[in-house]
Amino acid sequence: MTDDEIRSLVRAGLSEGRLPRQSPVIAPLTIPGGLTRHLMEGGSQRSDPCLVCGGQPTDIWYPDAAIAFHAPCHEVWYAAFWITSVVALACLVGAAVGLIRWVRFLLAVAGILGSLRALHAAHQRDIRKAYEAEADRVMDRVQKRLQLSHPDGRVTFDDYVKALKAEGVPGAERFAAEYPRPETKPR
Repeated sequence: MTDDEIRSLVRAGLSEGRLPRQSPVIAPLTIPGGLTRHLMEGGSQRSDPCLVCGGQPTDIWYPDAAIAFHAPCHEVWYAAFWITSVVALACLVGAAVGLIRWVRFLLAVAGILGSLRALHAAHQRDIRKAYEAEADRVMDRVQKRLQLSHPDGRVTFDDYVKALKAEGVPGAERFAAEYPRPETKPR
């Protein structure tokens, strides 16, 4: 069997799920006497069929996973396993980089929105201060007008409303209509 035929069988086996996408764990086995042996046997000539091509006898066997291969089939499968592992790792790195870019973009947008909100709040404060300053100037003019027209200090509510109207204060009529006045008792 040629390497190209084995590669096509490995691709088909991986896509169908017949072949594992990861290497079986090769656990060391310590034999009494200090010898260490890995649980992957080479040159076993076992009767288990090759997981890639189905042929017998096999050269490499993973006893814990009950997987057997011919040597050339094992090489191609192992290379495909590493290639798919590297591709999966590259995809994960690419996804992480993409995620980092999105996070940086969203942080930049959040910073811009925060700056716009702060500018809007500062503008609203400036407008409020300007209105308050204008209201203070108008009230000073109204008080001066009332002091000039009533030097004795006896200002009635109607005099106050007339002074507001004379200064052109918007809503003076509404203020006069809505402001609760004490009822005057006839003498």
